[in-house]
Amino acid sequence: MNPIKNFDDEPCRARIPAHVEPPDKVAYGLTFRQLAILAVAALAGFGVWRTEQA
Repeated sequence: MNPIKNFDDEPCRARIPAHVEPPDKVAYGLTFRQLAILAVAALAGFGVWRTEQA
């Protein structure tokens, strides 16, 4: 028997996680970027609503 292993004997297998670095959830299951977009949209909507009131 040969003690030196041949690399062709068996395939090399490694597990790779699906989510290596998922974004952090800040509030209500949303990321900071999603919350920022929602805040800008809410402020724009509020601004439009306030200008129609005057």
